[in-house]
Amino acid sequence: MKKLFTLLVLILLPLISLAETRYDIMVEMGDEHILKNVSHKLWIENPKIFSAVGNGSSVTLKPLALGSSKIRIDQKEMVVLSVPTGFKGSYKIWNILTRKSPQLNVAFCEQTLCLKGEIFSLDEFKQIIATMEEKNAFLFLKLDMSEKLTVEVEKWYIQYFRNHEITPPKIIFSSMPWKAVLSSKDNSITSRNQTNQVGLFTQDNPNKIEISDNIKVSVKFVEIKKSTARKLGIEWQKVIGGQLIDSKVAFDQSIDLFLNAEESSGNSKTLASPTLICRNGKEAEFFAGGEIPIVLTKYKTREVVWKKYGVSLKIKPVVDPLGQMSIAIETEVSTPDESKAVDGVPGISANRVSSHFDLVKSRTIVLSGLVHNGIGESATGLPYLTQIPVIGKLFSSQGFRENETEMMIFVTPEIFE
Repeated sequence: MKKLFTLLVLILLPLISLAETRYDIMVEMGDEHILKNVSHKLWIENPKIFSAVGNGSSVTLKPLALGSSKIRIDQKEMVVLSVPTGFKGSYKIWNILTRKSPQLNVAFCEQTLCLKGEIFSLDEFKQIIATMEEKNAFLFLKLDMSEKLTVEVEKWYIQYFRNHEITPPKIIFSSMPWKAVLSSKDNSITSRNQTNQVGLFTQDNPNKIEISDNIKVSVKFVEIKKSTARKLGIEWQKVIGGQLIDSKVAFDQSIDLFLNAEESSGNSKTLASPTLICRNGKEAEFFAGGEIPIVLTKYKTREVVWKKYGVSLKIKPVVDPLGQMSIAIETEVSTPDESKAVDGVPGISANRVSSHFDLVKSRTIVLSGLVHNGIGESATGLPYLTQIPVIGKLFSSQGFRENETEMMIFVTPEIFE
């Protein structure tokens, strides 16, 4: 038992010695300290840390780098410590606090001061952040933690930046200390200070790339019974339209779970489920269909123009740092129409809708009325309509031709972390 205790002491001793660094003089980088009434020579153990300039009976100590050095003056030995500018108070406070936490210690890392050690829960991390704010003692962090805890801490940082209207930066936990790479639009003095106050060292992006949020847009084209649609609170008239529905529906299920359950019961059928990812403020497009060749005859020339038909969805979301979203949606369903044929080339019948929604949080948008059952009835006269991607399956449906079902488009935009 005695040997085990001795072994534990030997293991913890380096941590304790770091956490309880003793010093006689502390000087910030860029500052200096004057020693008065020096009657003998001054000896400096590490001249790379401090330099000394004599002036009569006084000596001026100037820090050259971060670290500590022993000095001997008038037969008295002292320890002199140099710390980064602005960290003198923080070092004193955390040097005392870490004496109660042997797994933590204050150390130098990459020309700055950081809190090192290991943490085991999100509460421990939050307590460190709260202590820095309460004591006004801010340090950079280099904490060891599990992969699971790293994910939790990263989520905490994302929410923190959202709350302070800063686009969440890329956080590099493997660096010493932890670093946050801010985009050029968020790289202001205010943003940098806000970042430093939660233990992250701000790193400039040398390539000056503008980093923006990415938005993931989940789209579902669904043939659904009208009676089932009413469970979602949707009551469509014979018009093209769009509306928002709650993210939680019947029996506290998500939209996806609800649709999957209804599909298992035969009340709905997923025609297509693409996922689009686009950059903040940029447009993403989904198209499924075909093209009809139209020959244009001019004097001595012939030109072929291809006219598209099918399903088209264009979406352009704009997100602010708080995660609020303004989204523009353009949807069109077009089909060949023999009744509008010219010289044997069918015309194109199209229904389109353009909508704009402002979302405080992720919500599901539903579009309907773009395909009416009249088109489905004509499918018997135009068999190739059933070959059109997505809506071709709809035209093959007896329920759609009998006006029992309709196609709805469920659009769910969310920030892609």
